[in-house]
Amino acid sequence: MPLKFPLRIRFFTHSLPGTHLSYNPSSSVPLLFRIFSSRLNHFEFGSRINFSTRPNRDQPEFERRIRDGGEIRGSKSLIEDEEELSNWVSGFRTGSSRGRLTSEDEDAGPNVEDRSRGRIQEKRGIRNQVDSFRDKRYGGSKNRDREASFDGRKETSFRRDRDREDYKGLRKREDRRLADESSDEDVKSLVMGGIGVLLSEDDEEEDQDYEFLKKKAVSAFGFDKEKVTEADKARNANDSYLTKTRFDQYPLSPLSLKAIKDAGYETMTVVQEATLPIILKGKDVLAKAKTGTGKTVAFLLPSIEVVVKSPPTSLDNKRPPILALVICPTRELANQAATEANTLLKYHPSIGVQVVIGGTRLGLEQKRMQTNPCQILVATPGRLKDHIENTPGFATRLKGVKVLVLDEADHLLDMGFRKDIERIISAVPKERQTFLFSATVPEEVRQICLVALRRDHEFVNCVHEGTIETHQQVRQMHMIASLDRHFSLLYTLLREHIMDNVDYKVIVFCTTAMVTKLVADLLGELNLNVREIHSRKPQSYRTRVSNEFRKSKGLILVTSDVSARGVDYPDVTLVLQVGLPKDREQYIHRLGRTGRKGKEGEGLLLLAPWEEYFLSSLKDLPITKSSLPSIDPETVKKVQKALCHVEMRNKEAAYQAWLGYYNSQKMIGRDKDRLVELANEFSRSMGLDNPPAIPKLILDLSRSCQVSLSLPKTPIKFLRRVCMAYAPILRRASAAKNLFSLTRLAVASSSISTRSLSTGASGDDSQSMSGYHVSSGGFMRGAVYREPNKPLTIEEFHIPRPKANEILIKTKACGVCHSDLHVMKGEIPFASPCVIGHEITGEVVEHGPLTDHKIINRFPIGSRVVGAFIMPCGTCSYCAKGHDDLCEDFFAYNRAKGTLYDGETRLFLRHDDSPVYMYSMGGMAEYCVTPAHGLAPLPDSLPYTESAILGCAVFTAYGAMAHAAEIRPGDSIAVIGIGGVGSSCLQIARAFGASDIIAVDVQDDKLQKAKTLGATHIVNAAKEDAVDRIREITGGMGVDVAVEALGKPQTFMQCTLSVKDGGKAVMIGLSQAGSVGEIDINRLVRRKIKVIGSYGGRARQDLPKVVKLAESGIFNLTNAVSSKYKFEDAGKAFQDLNEGKIVSRGVVEIL
Repeated sequence: MPLKFPLRIRFFTHSLPGTHLSYNPSSSVPLLFRIFSSRLNHFEFGSRINFSTRPNRDQPEFERRIRDGGEIRGSKSLIEDEEELSNWVSGFRTGSSRGRLTSEDEDAGPNVEDRSRGRIQEKRGIRNQVDSFRDKRYGGSKNRDREASFDGRKETSFRRDRDREDYKGLRKREDRRLADESSDEDVKSLVMGGIGVLLSEDDEEEDQDYEFLKKKAVSAFGFDKEKVTEADKARNANDSYLTKTRFDQYPLSPLSLKAIKDAGYETMTVVQEATLPIILKGKDVLAKAKTGTGKTVAFLLPSIEVVVKSPPTSLDNKRPPILALVICPTRELANQAATEANTLLKYHPSIGVQVVIGGTRLGLEQKRMQTNPCQILVATPGRLKDHIENTPGFATRLKGVKVLVLDEADHLLDMGFRKDIERIISAVPKERQTFLFSATVPEEVRQICLVALRRDHEFVNCVHEGTIETHQQVRQMHMIASLDRHFSLLYTLLREHIMDNVDYKVIVFCTTAMVTKLVADLLGELNLNVREIHSRKPQSYRTRVSNEFRKSKGLILVTSDVSARGVDYPDVTLVLQVGLPKDREQYIHRLGRTGRKGKEGEGLLLLAPWEEYFLSSLKDLPITKSSLPSIDPETVKKVQKALCHVEMRNKEAAYQAWLGYYNSQKMIGRDKDRLVELANEFSRSMGLDNPPAIPKLILDLSRSCQVSLSLPKTPIKFLRRVCMAYAPILRRASAAKNLFSLTRLAVASSSISTRSLSTGASGDDSQSMSGYHVSSGGFMRGAVYREPNKPLTIEEFHIPRPKANEILIKTKACGVCHSDLHVMKGEIPFASPCVIGHEITGEVVEHGPLTDHKIINRFPIGSRVVGAFIMPCGTCSYCAKGHDDLCEDFFAYNRAKGTLYDGETRLFLRHDDSPVYMYSMGGMAEYCVTPAHGLAPLPDSLPYTESAILGCAVFTAYGAMAHAAEIRPGDSIAVIGIGGVGSSCLQIARAFGASDIIAVDVQDDKLQKAKTLGATHIVNAAKEDAVDRIREITGGMGVDVAVEALGKPQTFMQCTLSVKDGGKAVMIGLSQAGSVGEIDINRLVRRKIKVIGSYGGRARQDLPKVVKLAESGIFNLTNAVSSKYKFEDAGKAFQDLNEGKIVSRGVVEIL
């Protein structure tokens, strides 16, 4: 029976199998070494070199691993070292070419290198320079040395996360020291954390396997019973928030009571005692309670009881109703509520809980809910609304909701979710029970009560008259100091707190996300054990850090206001607020992160003298003024030195964010001249002699936007439109508003005239003070596809403008590829109208605003570059592992929508400003914009025209040979389809040392050309049976590797039949949508045939290698290009390609 594969589905890449780990999550390795020390080397995670069944082969010099916690340099985000590339190429000349290239080496991602030792030692020195207060705490250097290996590896995973966000200023961290007598609970957390990382990194769509694996691991390691819980610890603390009422006094299910007891809860808190009797009677509740008093259990426990008492759904029902819906304002709160729900559901295995939140893929959540339906759903409002509108059957499932919970209702409304909440309320049944829990009850909450709650609802007020809104256990203080002393004060305060508290746990709140990043970088440079959470971090990172901080001690969390409300971090010893809180309520919510569940805590507010007015809003709170600690000169010098190591771009971003934030504060922002003075003071506090040139940057932004924006009469209106156009750079509309405020400030402070805005850019290129190049406006031509099987049209465009980390290129040449032809014939669906062309060479003419300085230095203005058709984002889960060929954003945005990764095209027609989409970078044009990660420098020795094919034809061939086929010296290979990519495969296979290289085609001219490119045998499939001839050449065995480069069902089958037993059939040819290929199932199974899909290569690692192969002459570019066309004849080039007149590869010259 034949097995049919839809050719439109890319086959499972061999270099990324489900059981393969491209790197080892370091948090699990030390523990596993302790447990399986004698056997671990037999498993992939037993070594930093992945297990392979092949004989050992020498590693290239630049890919050699240094063991024992040393540097791992499998690959780089950007390969820049010419000596390394030269050493790599020299391997091809020595006759052991492929012996030096293993799939294990290639799989090592760009962010798996542990750069902390090399860079940090160079900058600051090693452990013996750590402050003496750390020696006191950890018992001296001997204790550090004994545990350095264990804790150092644990920290590595967090360094990697910071790398993924392009943190070049890696900092040395000292993780919390675990005593030898650590409890079983601590070890269990490490085991589960490691397993969670192992699963989430490589198999994040198979989370249903996690719980099973977790239970197995818990059982195997002997952790069946939790010995220590937070509730156990809490009982020894101040119990003022507790009552004497027991949970078993109420009609709760026995299994729920058992879970409550296991969790360590015996008596209720005040809010639980007040609300539970009312809720169990079936009434709606509006509850006002202090933060950290058990509100989550108060609404989860009765919700679970409703689900328990509901009749079970039919097993045949693939979309069972959601019975309890919990809405939280933030992702962290939602994850925390779901975790608590799972604790309470310990003995209710049939009841499922799921979380849907922003920052995760909508499709992944849809798949999870489909494969593992839940009865309790915890969600953030925006993502829940997305599912209501876009997930089939989801709205129907909500019709079964019996309980609706709005947690932190005041915060939900403050964040602008009112319309979303009203939409959600309309989607659930009117006959339901609703709970609103809130720390405050302003007028907005009362209004939503009219919509959400029944008229007979009960109002429960657990904040009695005469009591203050913050906990009595929290000691509140404030300090007033000039801005230039803030960083030194912050370091001194933290150091003193650490010395006084062995189990310290500190949260530092900052005004904005970018200021948070700056402070985290600084404290990291000062060797403090720091984590950071803010809106610019991906959700997976925020969740991981939040969980670690919740479970650990000896940590400092630097955060923005995303952690200000509702998040439960137990045992926080100090909350330190640096700078002006947004308002009184925000101060209270931040302070509420400490003193939770009856514990004592401490809060400190650090203000500048001109911020002291804020204290008048806190006069009814028990906050006292604290004297400033003495700061010795050595500490000041140390802080200043650390500030010098913080990257300039982070300081610039913090400066701009600081300006935007304080401009929004009425008491400060009303006087622009004064605000400029204060901003300059903040700049000096960061160690800058001169503040970043905000006015010049705004001018450059407005100039670069003028091409695509019509100029209104009023300059301020124009600037507003400029700022909103650049909002995607800052990722959120509020940031765009701040940028608008900066713009107005810039106009005021630099006396920008209406004429200077109206005239736009001059005729000459210019260089901004911040280092961002901005070119003059103008127009260009591009080849446009509009309808299937219609000729291309040459049309005029505004010259595109790059955004952050993008580069504008003056195109010199563009290849003619069958992929473009598939789009033009309508065989592959793609957005239209679009500019085609996806393999280019050219010259750098402009960098996008806010582009990383490392990119600017690597691709300076006027430099020669080659562009790959896969343009990796560099930040998604696949790019983080080095698998650029699976980049999520490339497929989700460019291939699916014809845009770049902010969801917008860069191409707009001149005559009506209408948008035109981009196939890759849209290279068949005089200018194009591409993300910098998809580029590589092009040496002067290589010609622009012939080098254009490096970005697709050669790049794809290299990816197939290196990662999918894994060609080794002596392997036999058949290439079916000798076009541009197929002919490149011949040369790459020869470079890798293949012996028999068989070229298969139906055109004699292509086959004759193949002989000059490395083919040892040629087969004309139109004149003889290709499979029989291949087997004849190989002595009846078949080839080790067969490559299909046409995308046809017939050649698909030929490819699978041509390989020997255990061989690899590699598919690289794209096909018409809906095409189906067949393969004999029995042969596939019995003879272990491997069918592998391969799409392009890995741009950041492979493109520089491909260029080096061409530069060294190993890959012959001259023989690879058979046809050249002028730009005006681009349409004829694709016509010739369609008619089979291009023997190998055609190139359009756009000089």
